[in-house]
Amino acid sequence: MCIGRLFTQAEYVEFAWHSWGDWKGTLSEKEVAGIESRLYRNFYPSGIDSLHVWSLLVESGCCEKCVLDTADDAVGKTDITVWLKDGTEKKLALYVGSNRGGAWTKYKREHRGDVSEDLIDLVLSMDKPRSPGNKRWYGVEDLGAIIGATVSVEEDEIPY
Repeated sequence: MCIGRLFTQAEYVEFAWHSWGDWKGTLSEKEVAGIESRLYRNFYPSGIDSLHVWSLLVESGCCEKCVLDTADDAVGKTDITVWLKDGTEKKLALYVGSNRGGAWTKYKREHRGDVSEDLIDLVLSMDKPRSPGNKRWYGVEDLGAIIGATVSVEEDEIPY
């Protein structure tokens, strides 16, 4: 990926397959096609949101370390892992605060591998402005779920 510009959707797909290593070879052609379809329709916008929130977390100074891990996301729905200044590790799941976003999160948690019990949900508001670039832009004030988090949100508390 080139430094100084936002990566393309095709570059994101290539990066995701590279990050997942040999996993692709264990899948059928139909499974690969389905995952690529999702990569082109869902993961790229999700990846942009993950990078945006990751940047906000880093800039907030709330954590010692902040990691994006596509494998953790694909298998367990952890978008970002942070280590707070007190050494506490927190796993963060991002999703859009809409009925569809909540339903998709529930589906992924039922059908993906091990989902951490300590996962903290950060709901990205649909009320944020969508410009520039038709992208919703969040601020540090939207990260209270992770910055002040001590417990995870229970599955039955997710608004569907």
